Amino acid sequence: MQALDAIAQEEIKGRDNIQILQFESISEIQTQIDNMITPERFEKNSAPLKVELEVRQKEQAKSDERSRNWYEFVGKTVEELTNTNDEFVSGTVMDKNRIL
Repeated sequence: MQALDAIAQEEIKGRDNIQILQFESISEIQTQIDNMITPERFEKNSAPLKVELEVRQKEQAKSDERSRNWYEFVGKTVEELTNTNDEFVSGTVMDKNRIL
């Protein structure tokens, strides 16, 4: 359990750092878009930035989904590990086979 906790803490730290960098990148691009001066210049310069912003937002959404999946997996694994003894003692033959 301690090893799993250590891995989880490192994973959380790494994901937090990635998320911070993603938010900073999105904020920087949005600031560049917001600081365009003339409508013509805005249209010319904002198009590639809008594309890049969309790419970064999609990357962030994917990272968020992976984080959510990882937390669900770890939660389910911990739950299974903590309930295994009770399930084995009071479970059916199929439960015991799955545990073994």
